[in-house]
Amino acid sequence: MNHELQISLFEDDIKCTLDSILEFCEVEFACIHSLSDDKPVLIGEEGSLKIKSKRWLPILDSLFKDGNHFKSTFNQAGQKIYHENFLINQDENRYGVISVLSSKEFKLNSAQKKLLETAKISIRLLLEKMDLGAYKSSCMNSMLQLNNEFYLKINSELIILEIGPNFLISLPKMKVGDKLTDFLIFQNNFDFIEFFENKSRNKTVYFFNSVDHSQRYKFSYVMHEGIMVIGASPVINTKYSLSNYQLRLDDFSKHDYIAEFMFLQQ
Repeated sequence: MNHELQISLFEDDIKCTLDSILEFCEVEFACIHSLSDDKPVLIGEEGSLKIKSKRWLPILDSLFKDGNHFKSTFNQAGQKIYHENFLINQDENRYGVISVLSSKEFKLNSAQKKLLETAKISIRLLLEKMDLGAYKSSCMNSMLQLNNEFYLKINSELIILEIGPNFLISLPKMKVGDKLTDFLIFQNNFDFIEFFENKSRNKTVYFFNSVDHSQRYKFSYVMHEGIMVIGASPVINTKYSLSNYQLRLDDFSKHDYIAEFMFLQQ
């Protein structure tokens, strides 16, 4: 499950919820974690006080002591930490945790506690949407890998969100979080801004090259929930050999025309 991708899709909603908690609870820091038998996942954080990520693990571990009866308030390095927990998925023993921090003594009043109850409902819905989005993304990735392992998912800022298996082999320096145009040069006057604004697609086949011009690909794309999904195929000819892409015949789907072509060349 790609937590980073799903969180990025809802970051505005998460920030709005956390900003409301900061303002109405009059605290200096607020954060949200998803907590299960695995390590905690940070969903979002806002405010001036900070706790290093590695220190959250023992703090949140303490919440599972005594038969999952969560502690409410305790001290950590001179900071007062208050927790509100809520169940997300009972079968997976998964919880959400809202934590607020203050360097001063504080006690939430009834209105502030009601705000946190409302925030828990909003966050639970967001996390459920993330889970659904992650499941849909997993299904899509399975289909993409079955049909074409050269795929990329990017957002409107051209930040790479996911990379297909064959691109990981052919362009190993390209990582999730990098900017796409740092690694690929697009041909045919491909206008990302126009396509993201129109949220549409056409049937044109486009091309891009690697920045060192050792690789060339043809591609098409679809728009899905604000994300551009690019499906590509390497151009293989006398100028661009299979070895340019660091691939073997086994790296291609059996029904791929390139696999058939390479098989006939053997």
